[in-house]
Amino acid sequence: MQVKGEPEAIYKAGESFYEAPNGAHLVSANASDKEAAEFIAFFVCDRDTPLSVTVPETRDSGNH
Repeated sequence: MQVKGEPEAIYKAGESFYEAPNGAHLVSANASDKEAAEFIAFFVCDRDTPLSVTVPETRDSGNH
């Protein structure tokens, strides 16, 4: 996982993370090519605001 402005991280069973409001999620991938990944997300948000939006790509971001 990676959120813009933070280093990329690999989480294992039982670990958790916090993503700040308006965080741009850059990487969401399973780090294992042998085991499935599952996670539970808990969102506290304004019900009238979309839960996620597409983040426009920028040429200078350095991320693909």
